Amino acid sequence: MTPHPSRWLWAVPWVGALVGCDGCGKDKPYTPFSVGSGVASAAPVASTTDGEPDARAPAKFVVQRAVPAPPRATRWSFDGRPLSAPAERVFEQALAADFDGDGQREAVAWTLPAQASAPSPPGELWLYPAQGAPKKLLELPGFVPTGPSCSHAATVLQTGPKSVTVDVTARCTTTLLARAPARSISVVAPRSDRPVLGTWRVAAPAAGEPFGVDVDSVDRDGDGRDDVRLVVTEKPICRGPAPAGGPCPTDKEDRSASAQVVWLDRPAGLSRDATEPAQSLGALAAAELGRSKRKQSAAEVTRGVAQVRRLMGTLCAEGGAARLWEADGSMLRCAPLAAVVERLLVAEVQSALAAGEPTRAMAALERDGWYFGHAPEKRRAELQKSVLAAVTVVEPKDVSLAVEVAPRGTAPRMSPLSFEPSGGLLVQSKSGLVRVTDTGSVEPLDVDSGVAAWPLALDATVIFSCDRSDVLLGVDPPEPPSGLLSPRPGACAGAKAAPASIVALGAKDGRPSLMVAGEPLGPRITRGEAVLRPRVLGSPRSPDGRLLVLPTGSGPWVDGGDKAELWRAAEGLALAECAVSDGAKAVACVTGSRVRLFRR
Repeated sequence: MTPHPSRWLWAVPWVGALVGCDGCGKDKPYTPFSVGSGVASAAPVASTTDGEPDARAPAKFVVQRAVPAPPRATRWSFDGRPLSAPAERVFEQALAADFDGDGQREAVAWTLPAQASAPSPPGELWLYPAQGAPKKLLELPGFVPTGPSCSHAATVLQTGPKSVTVDVTARCTTTLLARAPARSISVVAPRSDRPVLGTWRVAAPAAGEPFGVDVDSVDRDGDGRDDVRLVVTEKPICRGPAPAGGPCPTDKEDRSASAQVVWLDRPAGLSRDATEPAQSLGALAAAELGRSKRKQSAAEVTRGVAQVRRLMGTLCAEGGAARLWEADGSMLRCAPLAAVVERLLVAEVQSALAAGEPTRAMAALERDGWYFGHAPEKRRAELQKSVLAAVTVVEPKDVSLAVEVAPRGTAPRMSPLSFEPSGGLLVQSKSGLVRVTDTGSVEPLDVDSGVAAWPLALDATVIFSCDRSDVLLGVDPPEPPSGLLSPRPGACAGAKAAPASIVALGAKDGRPSLMVAGEPLGPRITRGEAVLRPRVLGSPRSPDGRLLVLPTGSGPWVDGGDKAELWRAAEGLALAECAVSDGAKAVACVTGSRVRLFRR
């Protein structure tokens, strides 16, 4: 018999035929165009306008980079003709191409104020046609930080036959607001009646969490107009401080993940392709799902799933903490994401089961709903069943004790419950320290008992960050990335924070060690270390250190024996601060302020 699906707050289903796209389950990842490659080769996308033909794959286009101008140049012999800078401005860089297909080359130039203190815009793009007067096409958008503390790095590229991309990043010595835009990306068609096709705002990455935004602007649908494709790439995170002048250290199993957003240029303006980025995100999730049944790729799948979720957090408005916006400040929605959410969760749970780690599978299920929504109820039930098949289900005797403990605050603390090697249960109750015997009687303990209350408070906080990807342990110096991602949107969009069980294990090297939603946070105390360490009162480990108990929506979960065990509890119990005896003969948890005792 299995528990009702609603009893598992984190249960989700396995589905073998979950995806309906070409190449699902193959190992080949989605590969985007990168500016550094010098060639834009874009994949086809569906048309966004009824009655028009499907967009086709455009021909490859060789990207051209602008040429730096001589220092402080107001006159410049460029591409075989003289150019004169606008009044009180100097050239920084320029490129030349035939932007309208008439056989004559035009030039576009990025210019700066001649005087650093000048009130004019800090950057302007000018067109120098084959005949006629120069024309200003673009000035640096007002959302880019300026002022004495900020400098700007501009890149001008020809990213399409008829268009250029102007990419400007501000670097400021003063601290900017979290996720404030510091970069502008504008795609410009110099010979068009509407030269600025689009502008996007980009925030700087969080420290150690690099991502890239690349552009190609080739004609995707064959209508003679250059279109726009942004490729957002989440790069491997830094797993420690970078050496002086060197790249940040990463794990060999970390890899990049990319998704694209596409707009087609129409007479009325850009029209967004509604299939992206959901389609490219779905392909990434499908690749992880395809790898998830193989034991040898389990660790790779875990990292890959996390990287796709990081990418979604960077890109998608649905996460409430995106770092990419339209020109007007609106975030980019990625919907529909239901299939992506489901595939990623199934891949995460399935890979844990393939590796023989049902507790990790349970932890993934506990976080169902943390990342962009819940998996469907039917799928949760199916996957729940597969997890239960890998463990022992225990039907314990359940007793509510007439003992109350002080209620928990918001900060982590050690449990007020702790089993003795003899099997007695120590409880720090509201009235003082007591012992619950094997027969269920409650004995007050005084100073002559030889047993003293243990400290509950921990000098630590758990931060479900919106400015960074990972859940953070609030200690100084900070811990390296935990690998446990913060909920999205969670509290980032003003909604209620996702539920999370926070379990204190104790301390290691003077720093607190926790389990958050079934995953370690802070210095990890392994089972082997726990067996060799002195007994830690208030820890979720058994007195001998061999067993670990975690609260779940269906009852206590005991790990460390020959097989993990789910001790089924009454439906609707909110368990916390559990303890387990040696040999898992009994488990105790707090529900509300009352103590609940489970015996095998």
